[in-house]
Amino acid sequence: MAKRSGTARRRDDESVPTRAIDSVFRFVRFAEFEILFILFFVIAFIIFKDLLYGKRYNGFVVFAAADYYSTLGVPKSATIKDIKAAYRKLGHQELNMKGAKQEWRPLMNNLG
Repeated sequence: MAKRSGTARRRDDESVPTRAIDSVFRFVRFAEFEILFILFFVIAFIIFKDLLYGKRYNGFVVFAAADYYSTLGVPKSATIKDIKAAYRKLGHQELNMKGAKQEWRPLMNNLG
């Protein structure tokens, strides 16, 4: 009687695709923890990437919006022409008031 060493040995009567599939399944059983570990981090990154890298927060984080009208120094009833003029005025810091640089920085961070 021949000794059987288990299912790990290949049988000669198995086809090549069957042996290939068996070897893939053996690898998956062997590396199951590592595969699940990597899969966990990939799924977590996909879910939370907007919180880490995006400007849109999809309702998870709520920020208080800045009042851009007061930053530009125009009333809320201002026309587009007035808003553009105030924006350009703040943009030329060397020609305008000394505090323009501090007022310009939040606009560029939020609009740009």
